[in-house]
Amino acid sequence: MAGHQQLGSLNVIWDDNKISIEDDTNIAFTEDVAARYEAYGWHVQRVDWLKTGDYQEDVDELARAVDAARAETSKPSLICLRTVIGWPAPNKQNTGGVHGSALGADEVAATKEFLGADPEKHFHIDDDVLAHAREVTVRGRDARAAWEKTYHAWREANPKNAELLDRLESGRLPEGWEQAIPEFPVGEALATRAASGKVINAIAPVLPELWGGSADLAGSNNTLISGEDSFGPSAASTGKFNARDYGRNLHFGVREHAAAAITNGVQLSLRCGRTTAPSSSSRTTSAPPSDWRPSWAWARSSCGPTTRSDSARTGPHTSRSSSWHPSAPFPDSMSCVLQTRTRWESHGAR
Repeated sequence: MAGHQQLGSLNVIWDDNKISIEDDTNIAFTEDVAARYEAYGWHVQRVDWLKTGDYQEDVDELARAVDAARAETSKPSLICLRTVIGWPAPNKQNTGGVHGSALGADEVAATKEFLGADPEKHFHIDDDVLAHAREVTVRGRDARAAWEKTYHAWREANPKNAELLDRLESGRLPEGWEQAIPEFPVGEALATRAASGKVINAIAPVLPELWGGSADLAGSNNTLISGEDSFGPSAASTGKFNARDYGRNLHFGVREHAAAAITNGVQLSLRCGRTTAPSSSSRTTSAPPSDWRPSWAWARSSCGPTTRSDSARTGPHTSRSSSWHPSAPFPDSMSCVLQTRTRWESHGAR
């Protein structure tokens, strides 16, 4: 999805050490990861610290690759960095034994000797090393001061947007936003997914931070914000949807896990966003303990029983989510829009 969205600010370094807990990955993993990501539409580079036959951590070569990744702004970048795990531990490097286990006192001492350090000193940092590391604070202050200058210039030039940013960062809702919520007469025959769609579209004009979409079910669960463009590069536009950088409808495709992960990530950086897709516990349970506040719309088997006619399409007669049960209260830190079906009443669902 990152490749499709052309997320040019996303740069990833993959530690390609070819070792897992079960040792050499060749026993179970032989795919060409670089080719796979190139097929996804990523900018891919390879940095091999074993290319000479001897292991050499060429930091300058890696720095050049990082600079090239930052320069590529039309697509995300992957740097495949060939390393030796556990280097320079003389006996355990390049083995599964160093993947998730402690080196042990003897191997730690042997590694220190290889590096020219005193094996009898523990957690020791030479003064010159500490002084060099702390130089980052000077660079950080300079970078922060430069950023503050441009940021305050932006606030002065865009007071309304600055006010909106302050509200979003504080997690506050605008005064009187609830007045936009529609009322539905008791007894009116209206599917809850239709009511959900009406609420989304009623509050969208007063909540510009309301943003998100569905995992290929927008037409069914009514999650589209009417009159708004889709979020994505213009090249993704279709006859039905116009895509642009600031669109509010995100099309996750058939990617439920990605839908939840992306929305959680948006929440982590700023309190905005919504995702409306059938969700299971593996996607959503990370939100409540982390105090992230996305809004989920759980449809069909995600929050209740299904009928037999639905089982072939949406799964068995049990809930696909263990993070919520109809008899349990909702977690305070996560709001859920339940889009049920009227016939669920026959199953005792409320």
